[in-house]
Amino acid sequence: MPERWAQGIFMKKILLTGVAGFIGWKTCEFLLKSGAEVVGLDNLNSYYDVRLKEHRLGLLEKFPGFRFRRIDIEDLGALADLFSADRFEAVINLRPGPGSDTAWKTLLFT
Repeated sequence: MPERWAQGIFMKKILLTGVAGFIGWKTCEFLLKSGAEVVGLDNLNSYYDVRLKEHRLGLLEKFPGFRFRRIDIEDLGALADLFSADRFEAVINLRPGPGSDTAWKTLLFT
Protein backbone atom coordinates (compact mmCIF):
# COMPACT_ATOMS: atom_id res chain seq x y z
CA MET A 1 0.00 0.00 0.00
CA PRO A 2 2.62 2.67 0.89
CA GLU A 3 4.50 1.99 -2.35
CA ARG A 4 1.39 2.53 -4.51
CA TRP A 5 0.50 5.64 -2.54
CA ALA A 6 4.03 7.00 -2.87
CA GLN A 7 4.21 6.29 -6.59
CA GLY A 8 1.12 8.37 -7.23
CA ILE A 9 2.05 11.32 -5.05
CA PHE A 10 5.80 11.61 -4.73
CA MET A 11 6.91 11.76 -8.36
CA LYS A 12 7.41 15.44 -7.71
CA LYS A 13 9.99 18.03 -6.75
CA ILE A 14 9.82 18.66 -3.03
CA LEU A 15 11.50 21.19 -0.76
CA LEU A 16 12.26 19.67 2.65
CA THR A 17 13.54 21.81 5.52
CA GLY A 18 15.42 20.33 8.47
CA VAL A 19 16.78 17.59 6.22
CA ALA A 20 19.82 16.80 8.43
CA GLY A 21 17.73 16.13 11.53
CA PHE A 22 16.56 12.60 12.32
CA ILE A 23 12.96 13.04 11.14
CA GLY A 24 13.99 15.12 8.13
CA TRP A 25 16.62 12.59 7.10
CA LYS A 26 14.24 9.62 7.30
CA THR A 27 11.47 11.56 5.54
CA CYS A 28 13.87 12.52 2.76
CA GLU A 29 15.07 8.95 2.40
CA PHE A 30 11.46 7.75 2.04
CA LEU A 31 10.66 10.41 -0.55
CA LEU A 32 13.79 9.65 -2.58
CA LYS A 33 13.12 5.90 -2.53
CA SER A 34 9.61 6.72 -3.76
CA GLY A 35 11.01 8.51 -6.79
CA ALA A 36 10.76 12.13 -5.70
CA GLU A 37 13.33 14.78 -6.42
CA VAL A 38 14.17 16.48 -3.11
CA VAL A 39 15.94 19.74 -2.39
CA GLY A 40 16.91 19.54 1.27
CA LEU A 41 17.58 22.60 3.39
CA ASP A 42 19.36 22.77 6.73
CA ASN A 43 21.47 25.36 8.49
CA LEU A 44 23.57 22.64 10.19
CA ASN A 45 23.49 24.44 13.53
CA SER A 46 25.47 23.07 16.46
CA TYR A 47 22.51 22.21 18.73
CA TYR A 48 23.85 18.66 18.50
CA ASP A 49 26.86 17.11 16.79
CA VAL A 50 27.23 18.53 13.28
CA ARG A 51 29.23 15.45 12.26
CA LEU A 52 26.09 13.34 12.71
CA LYS A 53 24.16 15.73 10.47
CA GLU A 54 26.93 15.61 7.86
CA HIS A 55 26.89 11.80 8.00
CA ARG A 56 23.15 11.76 7.31
CA LEU A 57 23.61 14.15 4.38
CA GLY A 58 26.33 11.88 3.01
CA LEU A 59 23.87 8.99 2.98
CA LEU A 60 21.27 11.11 1.17
CA GLU A 61 23.78 12.37 -1.41
CA LYS A 62 24.01 8.83 -2.79
CA PHE A 63 20.53 9.32 -4.27
CA PRO A 64 20.52 10.95 -7.72
CA GLY A 65 17.36 12.94 -6.93
CA PHE A 66 18.82 14.68 -3.88
CA ARG A 67 20.32 18.16 -3.70
CA PHE A 68 21.41 19.88 -0.48
CA ARG A 69 21.42 23.62 0.19
CA ARG A 70 22.83 25.01 3.42
CA ILE A 71 20.23 27.69 4.10
CA ASP A 72 18.60 28.90 7.28
CA ILE A 73 14.89 29.35 6.58
CA GLU A 74 15.00 32.61 8.51
CA ASP A 75 17.21 34.01 5.71
CA LEU A 76 14.46 35.44 3.53
CA GLY A 77 16.85 36.59 0.81
CA ALA A 78 18.27 33.08 0.39
CA LEU A 79 14.75 31.64 0.29
CA ALA A 80 13.67 34.18 -2.32
CA ASP A 81 16.67 33.19 -4.47
CA LEU A 82 15.84 29.51 -4.04
CA PHE A 83 12.18 29.96 -5.01
CA SER A 84 13.10 32.09 -8.01
CA ALA A 85 15.51 29.39 -9.25
CA ASP A 86 13.34 26.33 -8.52
CA ARG A 87 9.69 25.33 -8.69
CA PHE A 88 8.37 22.95 -6.04
CA GLU A 89 5.14 20.95 -6.00
CA ALA A 90 5.33 20.65 -2.22
CA VAL A 91 7.15 22.11 0.77
CA ILE A 92 7.60 20.06 3.93
CA ASN A 93 8.82 22.10 6.90
CA LEU A 94 10.48 19.95 9.55
CA ARG A 95 12.63 22.71 11.00
CA PRO A 96 10.73 24.12 14.02
CA GLY A 97 13.76 23.37 16.21
CA PRO A 98 15.41 20.35 17.78
CA GLY A 99 13.58 18.78 20.69
CA SER A 100 9.86 18.98 21.41
CA ASP A 101 10.42 21.65 24.06
CA THR A 102 11.97 24.03 21.54
CA ALA A 103 9.40 23.17 18.89
CA TRP A 104 6.43 23.90 21.17
CA LYS A 105 7.93 27.19 22.33
CA THR A 106 8.47 28.18 18.70
CA LEU A 107 4.92 27.28 17.73
CA LEU A 108 3.16 28.75 20.76
CA PHE A 109 5.13 31.83 21.74
CA THR A 110 6.36 33.43 18.51
